[in-house]
Parts: sequence; C-alpha cells; structure tokens
Amino acid sequence: MLTLLGHQTVYRELVALSRQAQAGRGLLVTGNEGIGKRALAEYWTAQRFCQAPRPQGEWVAPCGQCDACIQIARGHAPDYHVIAPSDTGIAIQKIRDAKAWAALTAFYGKGKVLLIDDAHTMQKPAANALLKLLEEPAAALFIVLVTAQPAALPVTIRSRCLTFRCQPPTWDAAVAAFVSARQPEIDLALARRWFRIWQGGIGLVIATPLAEWETLRRMLFDVVVAATGDAARIASVVAALKPFKRRMGLVFDLLASLLCDLAARAAGLQRHWCTRICSPPMATRGR
Repeated sequence: MLTLLGHQTVYRELVALSRQAQAGRGLLVTGNEGIGKRALAEYWTAQRFCQAPRPQGEWVAPCGQCDACIQIARGHAPDYHVIAPSDTGIAIQKIRDAKAWAALTAFYGKGKVLLIDDAHTMQKPAANALLKLLEEPAAALFIVLVTAQPAALPVTIRSRCLTFRCQPPTWDAAVAAFVSARQPEIDLALARRWFRIWQGGIGLVIATPLAEWETLRRMLFDVVVAATGDAARIASVVAALKPFKRRMGLVFDLLASLLCDLAARAAGLQRHWCTRICSPPMATRGR
C-alpha cells in the first residue's frame, strides 16, 4: 500500500525536481530509522508513473489503483528497480545488475527510478560501482539512496547527490498509519511508548513485535535497578539480547530510554522523559 507519513514538504520538492526533468543526479533521502523514508520514495515514484488522468500543475497523489501504482507498491515495476541489503550488505553484483537494467528502454516513457534502500550498507566495491553510475548516469534515470546513516556513505557519493532530510512524523500521523496498515487493534499506549523510544520510527512500530521488545525492556530495567552484580542474571539478559543483535541501533535507543526512566525515578518524576535524549511528553510537544 502506498502511504505518505507526513513529509509533505520533501514530497513537493521531489515532485518539483522531477517535473524539471533533472534526471541523472542522485537523490539522498535521510532521516531516523523507520520514519517512512522508503515509503516516501515509493510514493514519489508512483506519482511519476501513475497512469490516472490528472490536472496539469496540481500536487496530486498517485491513484494507487493503476497497474503502475500497484506494481510499485509491490516493490517492482518495469521502470522501478529496488536494491535492498542482504545479511552481508549490498554487493557489487546488485549494482551491476541495476546498471544493465538502467540501460534498457523505459517502459512508460517517463524515465526510470533506481531505489537503493539502506544505502549505507553497500560494500566498498558496490559503492565504487555506484559512483561510476552517478558520474555517467543513463538517460532519464533517478537514483534514490535511502539511509538513516548518511555519514557512512563515501563523501564522493554524497557530493553527487541532492540531500532531502525527513523529519519524524507526528503522533497523529502515526495513528493514521496504524489505520492505513489495518492495525486498528494495536495497543496505542504501548505503540506510543515505542514511537517515542524509536524517535518517530512509525514503520518500526508497525513492523516490530512490540511485546517481545517490551519484555526485553522490562528485563533490562529490572537488572539495572537491582544492580546486584548477579552474574547469572546478567548472563540471562545477554542471552535475551542475542536475537536483537542485527538491530543494535534500536537497542541503543531502548537503553537510552531506560536511562531516562531511571533518572526520572531517582528524581521522583511522574513522566518518563529527559531533555537530552528522550522527547518531551507527547501532550506538550509542538505539532
């Protein structure tokens, strides 16, 4: 399903760019993990290839029902190619395959879009191959790099891209996303906690089994509070962390949130937040 979780300003900038026919440049879409960067790229791509009749000059959404929109929502269309990392990152062969695809004639006659998700996971040979593609792009090709870690990309790649920074969505937008994702039964109190911990990562909240993370959160909280030095207890927590080893960035967010909770408990505060790491209470956050 094509969904735009806020990001209206960035979306309009992308639409304006594509209407100016400035293909051949890289587009770097950045922001916190799980806030809807890839969804934004898919939404913009669908808008480019949407087959529904639309008034000229209007900022309209993709119809979501034509063949192009449906194919893009599924992750693959004749003029839309997605590269996603494997367990070892993005290998050079994926870039080579994309280069061969880019050389083919566009099916819809509106250029092509190559999306590289988690672009920071490219292996060095893959990054070098992408650099050559950026330096000598195929005609009417947009290369969209999506990443939560832009600094991990080589400077030579970043310098050849236009950067678009996405901000975390509001809680109201998150609730709308739950409905759109057909998850009206989600525990909103639990979802709100993790929405705050993951700094607006609504995509993570929707896709992640929150009950497992909540169990881990409680285990860590109890151990830190007890601080007994019980080796067996600490070992059990280490074992519990192993299934999450590929998501250590999210575990760090969890640990930072727990430190905030501990600081709040020590100060006798009622709300779980601190000004340095966690967001202010949702009730007082500016919208």
